[in-house]
Amino acid sequence: MIRSSHESPGAKKTHQARAFELFRALVDRKIVEILPSREASGRKLQVNVSLQVDFSLNHALSLWLIDTLVLLDPESKTHGLDMLTLVEAILESPDLILRKQLDKLRGQKVRELKAEGMEYDERMEELEKLEHPKPLREFIYQTFNDWSFAHPWVGTENIRPKSIAREMFETYQSFGEYVREYDLQRAEGLLLRYLSDVYKALIQTIPLAMRTDTLDDIIEYFGAIVRGVDSSLVEEWERMRNPELVAEARSASSVAAAALALADAERERERQLGEDKVVRRRAMVEVFRWLRSLAVGDFELVLETLREWALGEEPSDVEGAAWTLARIEALGKAYGEEGHTGLLTDTSARHARFTDFKRVSDGVWSIKQTLVDPDSHNDWVAAIRVERVGAQQRLMLETLGPVV
Repeated sequence: MIRSSHESPGAKKTHQARAFELFRALVDRKIVEILPSREASGRKLQVNVSLQVDFSLNHALSLWLIDTLVLLDPESKTHGLDMLTLVEAILESPDLILRKQLDKLRGQKVRELKAEGMEYDERMEELEKLEHPKPLREFIYQTFNDWSFAHPWVGTENIRPKSIAREMFETYQSFGEYVREYDLQRAEGLLLRYLSDVYKALIQTIPLAMRTDTLDDIIEYFGAIVRGVDSSLVEEWERMRNPELVAEARSASSVAAAALALADAERERERQLGEDKVVRRRAMVEVFRWLRSLAVGDFELVLETLREWALGEEPSDVEGAAWTLARIEALGKAYGEEGHTGLLTDTSARHARFTDFKRVSDGVWSIKQTLVDPDSHNDWVAAIRVERVGAQQRLMLETLGPVV
């Protein structure tokens, strides 16, 4: 391609040198393999067969990501979240969302400084020092500086640490909750596009050999969010960014093609993880979405979620008694009267030790989820039944109450 291009001889030399650097980097990382000369097919190269079928290096700094993932401490409690942070660091920054995060931090800081009695000019100086959240900031900048020094072809590309997806997962917020948190009603397309990029990068760029259970939980969480939001938001965002490409994209059914590609990737991932793991991950995304509504006292949303789980049927418990708003409110009141000061849904509450997941029979699983409270009483449990219904999962809240 370089030889046949219309570039000048000098430019061709530059392109060839950079192409070789990139190729050598792919070979060094075993992403591309050089086949022995005796290969019967006559091919000289192949993509590493152990990589997922849709493995892709769509981002300029994808090689930095692969090199840096192995530098993280696999024993760290935040290892999965740290992997997510590195993925976010190679993606384009949605500036509007980052400004909203910074505005919120400044608002909180102003209230703190006023309470301390600090003068206006001093407050302004302190506010100027604030930045949007950047987990692993020093680690990311240092590793990127070292890496870019060894890879001069990176050029003007720069790393962009941020915490949008990580913040969502740590607080287990839904798409709508995050929109309301930062007043993003007029930028929903921007948020959806970003989360879609995060989801695809997690699936396509992190090699399967580097996947962990926590990372698979994160992938399932963002997959559920992307699937659950109206795909027309993506199309509208693409129209705003590239209006001249809308007709071409529609005629090529690019949205449908992308959906099929993601579906194929999910089928491959499901086959490798095993049915039980996939069912557990998908079910736990729903369970903690429901628990979050319970934690904030939104009992109408608690009931609405139970109806969604029932796939059109009226939700009921193990004895056939219907779940009603009055019944759920009574349980919420009883939970508080027993001395519980709240209900946690953070990463500590999502630890595997609080979840008892079992296969009951073919196509049926049971979940006993301990409700974790700030004082560690942990004496309430939700028993949930999961059934496979075609390509869907039906969940049923069988019991909710104190441990018997």
